[in-house]
Parts: sequence; C-alpha cells; structure tokens
Amino acid sequence: MMPNGRPRTSRDAARTAHPPVPLELPPVEAITTAPLETLAPIALHLAALQVAVATRLAAPRGRDDGPDRLLRVQDAAALLQMSTHWLYRHADRLPFTVRTGRSLRFSEQGIHRYLAGAMPNSLDGKDRVL
Repeated sequence: MMPNGRPRTSRDAARTAHPPVPLELPPVEAITTAPLETLAPIALHLAALQVAVATRLAAPRGRDDGPDRLLRVQDAAALLQMSTHWLYRHADRLPFTVRTGRSLRFSEQGIHRYLAGAMPNSLDGKDRVL
C-alpha cells in the first residue's frame, strides 16, 4: 500500500527502484599484468561503454516531440524563411540536413531546435547568425 492509500503497482516499484550499481572495473595496475590476449576484448568493451555513456549524456532531455518529419527543400526553406537557393548552398553545413541517396531532406525537429538556438539571448549577448 502506498502512503496515499492506493495499492502499490509495478509502475510505483519502478519509480522507487534504486539505479543499478556500476560494474566494478579492475584497477589500472591490473592491466600491466593481464595477459596480452585479454587486452583487446577489454579495450573494445571499454570503448563500447564509452560510446553508450556519451550517447546517453548527449541525448535530449525533457519531453518527446514524437516522430520527426523530413521536409522537402521548399518546405524547409519556408520554415527557415530563406530561399531554396540558400538552403541548397548551405545544406552541408546545417545540422538538420538528411541525405538519403541523392535525395535532400531536412529534419523538422532539427530545424526547430536550430531556430530555438538562433534566437538572441539577452543574458549572454551572443547571437547566432543563420
């Protein structure tokens, strides 16, 4: 039973569960005496862990905006209030460009994030130019 009087559910248990204890890695000194044939698998595992941690840390936090739409050049240009010519010229430098074969598309969510970052911030005085 929960403190508010309702029955405990599996969702409540998930909310109150403690995070798993990190894996215990061997001390650095142990690597100097480890057999050479075990070093490559250890290095690969550590690299995979590093990528997984970096990906998790870089993932956006907050609400999920749902599935992303890939916009045509004309639609993206209208959203950015730029010409299609400008968009074609700058596509390789824009973080929301998606190339699939010879097709050029633009992530709608990426454009919105880009525009949100381009707005002047009166606190730091830095403006991002399109």
